[in-house]
Amino acid sequence: TDLSTKLFSIAISRIRVIQENRHRAVLIPIPASTREKNRIRYQEFCRKLSADIGVADGYEAIILTADRPQLKGTHGQANLDFHPEYFKDKCVLLIDDLLTTGEGFIQTRRKLIQHGAKFVIGLFLAKTIAFEDEQE
Repeated sequence: TDLSTKLFSIAISRIRVIQENRHRAVLIPIPASTREKNRIRYQEFCRKLSADIGVADGYEAIILTADRPQLKGTHGQANLDFHPEYFKDKCVLLIDDLLTTGEGFIQTRRKLIQHGAKFVIGLFLAKTIAFEDEQE
């Protein structure tokens, strides 16, 4: 958590629009596939990172209503409950540990904007890379 917090903090410090709008920015994770994985992966991380960078903690802005591990990779949002009071008229830093196709980010960003977010910036710790010999 500490290393991830530091890496994200450094990256965010270089995003001018967030620095200029820190007073109305919120940090929101793209939920994991289960409530327990989401809690383990993001609750403490969001608390630490939001305090470190001086923005609101939006850990509870998107709640998993049901564990749906069978949906992993399908990017369905039927099991997500959005709470606009966390992000309406805000600049959202939407974070995830891993970017694979980007579809989860795109769908979540779209929903946040539909519910009133001013704009959404995606930040990811890593990107999945498929090597040619693995695609065969």
